Amino acid sequence: QEIDEDVEREAQRVACGGADEDAVKLMGLRKVYPGGKIAVRNLSFGLKRGECFGFLGINGAGKTTTMKMLTGDVHPSHGTATLGGFDILSQQIEVRRQIGYCPQFDALFDLLTVREHLELFGAIKGVPQNLLDRVVTEKIHQLNLTDFENKLAGSLSGGNKRKLSVAIAMIGNPAIIFLDEPSTGMDPVSRRFMWDVIANISTRGKESTIVLTTHSMEECEALCSRVGIMVGGRLRCYGSVQHLKSRFGDGLMLDVKLKLSGSFGAEQVLVMERQNDFCRFKVRSSTEEVKLSKMFALIEEVKTKIHIREYSVSQTTLEQIFNSFASQQEEEQGVARGVYQGN
Repeated sequence: QEIDEDVEREAQRVACGGADEDAVKLMGLRKVYPGGKIAVRNLSFGLKRGECFGFLGINGAGKTTTMKMLTGDVHPSHGTATLGGFDILSQQIEVRRQIGYCPQFDALFDLLTVREHLELFGAIKGVPQNLLDRVVTEKIHQLNLTDFENKLAGSLSGGNKRKLSVAIAMIGNPAIIFLDEPSTGMDPVSRRFMWDVIANISTRGKESTIVLTTHSMEECEALCSRVGIMVGGRLRCYGSVQHLKSRFGDGLMLDVKLKLSGSFGAEQVLVMERQNDFCRFKVRSSTEEVKLSKMFALIEEVKTKIHIREYSVSQTTLEQIFNSFASQQEEEQGVARGVYQGN
């Protein structure tokens, strides 16, 4: 299967030493399970310090296996990776000192309080005893858990359990933090707060490199400087959100509110929705790229003629691009439960 040009370019950068100073560097990482099932196929990419990387893919795409290899839970069949300059195969103790991990499902002790959790994991991560109380207090404040610091974890709401799990991942200021669905179960206000915390330590503060898995495209757009989408164990696209929209989006969305009812037809225009005086069209790309500027100019030119009262133009969303890639995994021959067999 043909390798995407952005993925190939990044693999070449890694192979030529261009990623040697990166916080995270994967070099031909591959995992084959007994029976010949290939879960991860030759991943090569690098992440710079302070980057937030969105690692996307449907269940079975290979994300979890990749993260387990990076954190030392699963041994790769081929290739290796470095975290903070330390090799995951030969320097596992040093690697584990570099990382924090928030699992998809909270791994908390019901009979320990919020403060006791952070004291325990802070000590495990090597925070000096004379600094531990201050570091724990800072994390409690940073995650807005001050009112719950002496509450048992078992009595916390789902949203506050997620906050505690993220605080545990962040304690000790690790260079690399893996966040697996960090805002699951949170209300919209708490979710926005969590995004702000993550951005402050990654893209804004450049303190840590974040590897984020999420099913929320809104979360990905809010946080991630770059995104990779996995399909059947292979990285199928790689780049900034805007780059992926420009490269893989197949047109523009046009929302129109008409002064009068009427019709709108063109060979490259698909009516997506129509309710009373509101219409939503998809303007498809053909051989020529559909540009926002050209679309605005066209609508301004004809809006009086076809009685347009209001309109808005937007690019293809990241969710639509993700769904397009995800559907390929379900359609491709030789996929069993999302894991390829063969080369």
